[in-house]
This record gives sequence, structure tokens and C-alpha cells, in this order.
Amino acid sequence: MFELGVAWRYLKFRKEQIFLSLIGIISIAGVAVGVMALIITLSVMNGFQNDLRSKILGVNAHIVVTSQTGRGIENYNKLMQKIEENKHVLGTSPFVYAQAILKTSDGATGVVVKGVQPSKLLTVTNLSAYMKAGTLDKLVPAKPVNKSKTVPVEGIILGTELAQNLRVVLNDELMLVSSQGITSALGVVPLIRKYKVVGIFDSGMYEYDANLAFIPLESAQNIFNAKNKVTGIEVKTADFFSADQVVKELQESIGYPYWVRGWMAVNRNLFSALKLEKIAMFVILTLIVLVACFNIVGTLMMITIQKTRCIGIMRALGATRAAIMKIFIGEGLIIGFFGLVLGMAGGWLGCVLLDKYKFIKLPGDIYYLDHLPVKMQLGDFSVIAIAALVISFLATIYPSYKASRLNPVEAIRYE
Repeated sequence: MFELGVAWRYLKFRKEQIFLSLIGIISIAGVAVGVMALIITLSVMNGFQNDLRSKILGVNAHIVVTSQTGRGIENYNKLMQKIEENKHVLGTSPFVYAQAILKTSDGATGVVVKGVQPSKLLTVTNLSAYMKAGTLDKLVPAKPVNKSKTVPVEGIILGTELAQNLRVVLNDELMLVSSQGITSALGVVPLIRKYKVVGIFDSGMYEYDANLAFIPLESAQNIFNAKNKVTGIEVKTADFFSADQVVKELQESIGYPYWVRGWMAVNRNLFSALKLEKIAMFVILTLIVLVACFNIVGTLMMITIQKTRCIGIMRALGATRAAIMKIFIGEGLIIGFFGLVLGMAGGWLGCVLLDKYKFIKLPGDIYYLDHLPVKMQLGDFSVIAIAALVISFLATIYPSYKASRLNPVEAIRYE
């Protein structure tokens, strides 16, 4: 306590030592800025990862089962029953996946069409929460309404960006041109069918909102010549973080020729890039704290020069070299601690403001998101606090060692 009390006394603001006090304040501010930058940056990276994961899993399931042969899956109802025997599986949904062209009077665009069963889709995804207009309930196969076998126009659900590009709104009609055609005497003739927009979803992820359309499963099987087959089966698990373990279990239970992949494997490149970027940003911004701690070295060296006589008197009165070292180490840690506290408070406040007001907007077609997301994690705060204190401690070693090596006689002689 004696050493800490002396350290605190040396750092207190005094008019006669205004320059030295100013250097100490700058040292604290340097550490605070570095810590604040670390907290905000890592929280933003966490936000990107969390928001991206939520949007991906909002439209897609945790696990996808497809055929390695590339010819689709027959008897998919039986396969779904076998998959649902796994205790970790909450639901399954078949789908047909293909490319097509959507055409209106104003133009046309290429899209990815997904044929689904709405009742099954709701058990594996959270798409209903992203519906901006209309409902999934209207996405049902069309049936003849009278004896003339007149079949009403079937429904289609589009993403918001896709609907804007096609200039269509709810209840508008458009034409779907299939990538699979029928062979005739004139060659391969593409299949064309009319659809009515019964829903528009907004996932917040540009890639999905601009390129994805949903139609009834039976309709997709017909227009894409899938007959009684599906492209794959989507699976929802009790915990999406344990999806990889469920993937292994399902692969063992259903075997060849089925290919089971989890959401992390499907999006591995994207999440690996985010993780690597987070590590890189942590290393780079830690250098800011490191540079700020050089101010601590300079501050302690100046205090050593300023307090040479005091150090000599303490040594003459019996203070050990270890006690002198503790005094200067305490000074450095006090600077680091106050910088850490201020930096954490500033970082937390910055994250709260970013999350609440979303005043930094992003182009959705580049970053997949329309604003800067934030997610604070206790683990990041802990790592940053430890790193800042360790760097602050290392910065005190040399100045405190030099102070402890002062000869008390020489220190007092020239005062």
C-alpha cells in the first residue's frame, strides 16, 4: 500500500508540474482511445457475423440433404421420416431448386426459383417473420375450380429487391420461363407459366432479396421436369451451433448416395473470412494500445528524472530497490487502468449509440447489410482488458528498473 500511495501521489495533478501531469493525461487518453477502438471494432465484427447468420438461417435451414448423383431425390417422404427419427431434428422440408427467368411487360431478369411446401417450410426456416406483404399460406398448388378444368394462376413470392427490379407489387402477374424445356420438332421449347405475386419478403440480405423467388413445390416439379423428385431436403435442428454433429449422425444413418451439409459448411468461406478479419483487426488495433503505452514509458522516465531526489531520499531511508520498482510499476498500471476504464466506457457507449440509432448506413448490394450491426460480447471485453493491462505492465518494466538502480548518494548530491 505504501508503494501504491506514493505512485498515486506522483501522478496527482499539480500546478508546478503541469507539463508532467499533461503527459500523464495524454498517456491515459492514448490507452483509452486504443481500447475504445478495439471494443467498437470487435463488436461491429461480432454484429456482422451474428446478423449475417440470422439472415442466412432466416431463409435457409440448418442442414441440407441432397443427392450425390445430381439426379434429385425420389421417395423423399420416406427419407424425411428417417431423418426425423434423429432426436436433434425438429423438422424437415423438401424443395426444388432451379434457375429461371421472370418476365414482365417492363423487362426480365434471371432468378433462382425454390419450390417449397409452406407448411413444411415454416418448420425449418423463419421466412414468415420476413414477409413484408402477403403470406406464405397463399403459396399453394392451383386446382381446377369448375368442370371446365380452369386452373387459376398459381402464386409466387419474391424478394423486395427483385420485386422492385421487375416493377411488380402484390397481386401483379408475371411470366416464369423455365430453364428446362420440352423437346419438339422445332427443338427444345422452354416451358412458360403465368404466376401471381402473393407475397414479398425482406430478409435484409441483398443476395436473397434480389435473386430468390418461391413457388409451390408441385408447380416447381412440373415446370422444371422434376416429376416426383426433389432437389433436396432442408432440416432444422434444436441448436444451430451443434449442426455439424447432427450432420455426422445423419450422414451415418442415411448413407450413400445422400450428401449432408450444415449451414456452416455451406457458408464456410464467408464466415471464415469474417473470423480472419476479426483476428486481423484485433492485432492491428492492439498496436494502437501498444503505441499508446510508449507514452507510459516516456511518462515514467520523466517522473524518474523529476523525482530523482525523492528516490534518493527514500533509498537513504531504507526503501529497497523492489519497493522503488513497485512504485513505478504502480504508476504505469494506474495510467493503464484509468485508460482501460475510460476506453471501455467510451467503447460501450459508442456501441450502444451505433446499435440504437444506426447512423452508419451501408450499401446492401456490397455488404449484404443495410446498416452497421453491433453485438458486444463479454469475452471480447475480458480479452481487451487483459491485453491492455499486460501491455501497460510491460511498459513499466524498463523505467521502474532504471529508477530502482539510482544510487542514493549520487541522487542527493546534486540536488
